Amino acid sequence: MGGQHHRNIQKGCYRFAGAINNHKILNDERQISLKTNNNNRVQVESIVQVKYLSNGHLYKFHLVDSEIKRNEIINGIQKINIRSIVAVSLKDKTVGDIVKIGDLDTFVEILEIKNT
Repeated sequence: MGGQHHRNIQKGCYRFAGAINNHKILNDERQISLKTNNNNRVQVESIVQVKYLSNGHLYKFHLVDSEIKRNEIINGIQKINIRSIVAVSLKDKTVGDIVKIGDLDTFVEILEIKNT
């Protein structure tokens, strides 16, 4: 009976190891998929709608790689430089992500991303 119990433990270990390997494979496939589809991620020229979690305010940002005038807002969309704290925090994130803005205790949820 001791030998039978030992074999069951070994089988369980193999199944567990297989589950780990399958999980790794799924993660690798997801990473490959995400790398090839950047239209769903925040990048330069993205227009991103966010909701500040502390107060519920909604903002739309247009991430640009150029110098901008202070508070340049066109049609309700505020242009921000890609090197700003907000833009750096949002870059490469996706819809639904909760993002901490820089070192501040401020969090936003990404509601929408438009890439041109």
